[in-house]
Amino acid sequence: MDLSFGAEYDTFRDEVQSFIANNKERAPTSGTSPKVGLAWQKELIKNGYTARTIPEAYGGYGGKPDIIKSRIIAEEFGNAGVPQGMGSQ
Repeated sequence: MDLSFGAEYDTFRDEVQSFIANNKERAPTSGTSPKVGLAWQKELIKNGYTARTIPEAYGGYGGKPDIIKSRIIAEEFGNAGVPQGMGSQ
């Protein structure tokens, strides 16, 4: 029995890890200005890492629900200690 998610999700995990590696220095930390938090939130939405299923017309990413991708995002951001924005998936 193969319990792996499959190649599509392996590729997605690689994309999330790459995004984090290339952008984690831009993530807000305690004591940073609200502007930093807002910029980070916008970047996460633009890339589909938060507000994934909220329509673009309402400020979200506009993606289809995918519980496995949501789980991968949560795992990778959590493993890296990087905030996922103000409103998870």
